[in-house]
Amino acid sequence: MVTPDLSIKTKATKGVNEGVKKVHFKVESEGVNEELNAIYSVIEKTPGLKAPAIASVLGVSLSTAERYIKKLKDAKHVKFVGVPKTGGYFIK
Repeated sequence: MVTPDLSIKTKATKGVNEGVKKVHFKVESEGVNEELNAIYSVIEKTPGLKAPAIASVLGVSLSTAERYIKKLKDAKHVKFVGVPKTGGYFIK
């Protein structure tokens, strides 16, 4: 199984979204990129959330959220801090 390259680049956009950073992941599918970006943004805005809360915010199933969080963890973009009962995900 080939692991996709999830390296990121951040860039500030001009105009209406000036100063807002968008993260670009290098993956094979645009749909996966959008989901990774959405999860990364949720964790960035509200650090410390658990997978069920992230899934709820994005309106996706828990297994989908966990799958994309695993990709972000494997690429070392997010980390889980704490114990399973009280911990949460944070941007590295």
